[in-house]
Amino acid sequence: MNQQAGYLSVRQAADFISVSQRTIRRYIDQNILPAYRIPGSNTIRIKRDDLETMLEPVNPSAAEKVKA
Repeated sequence: MNQQAGYLSVRQAADFISVSQRTIRRYIDQNILPAYRIPGSNTIRIKRDDLETMLEPVNPSAAEKVKA
């Protein structure tokens, strides 16, 4: 699993949205961000789409203009 497949590691997710790895883990612990554990491992992966969905626009009306 890698970034090309749509999954990110905790580090990649943190880099993607410019926050710390600790912040990503806190989002996961608080059920703000869904995450997936690889069976038989402690490795966590985050779907890139879930990460993008979690983000909220600062100005929702401006975001709607971009979509149009």
